[in-house]
Amino acid sequence: MFKYLFARSEDIPEGSAAVYFGFSAITWFVIGTGLGAFNASKLAFPDFVTGLEFVSFGHMRQVHVHAVIFGWISMAFAMAMMYMTPALGNTKLWSEKLGIWNAFLWNVGLSLGLTLLWSGMTSGREYSDSPGSSICTLPPS
Repeated sequence: MFKYLFARSEDIPEGSAAVYFGFSAITWFVIGTGLGAFNASKLAFPDFVTGLEFVSFGHMRQVHVHAVIFGWISMAFAMAMMYMTPALGNTKLWSEKLGIWNAFLWNVGLSLGLTLLWSGMTSGREYSDSPGSSICTLPPS
């Protein structure tokens, strides 16, 4: 999919943005679910992994929640809209290239934000805490 980032608009097949959002959503689902399973095992077995601050429950919980909300759910909704809008309107997207760039920048911004959360840059507000420096890389929706 990276080959379409700098391709001419007429060389990008229809539905590429929806496919890119779909694969991104699946990837973030696997990551978020894996983090959630790790958190669940930490609750069931408190001595599972100890001594490492970056795998403590407090750090992992926020990363898990943000990966699921902003990675899986939002990208799955964007994929559905980028697939259903052209199908129901019997038209094509205004710009597949813009959709691909949006998905790419969303992945970069989310990766940066989760890395900053995991490193401890947090204020403790679980569902509304997002590092400010990563917001600059997220494209407006």
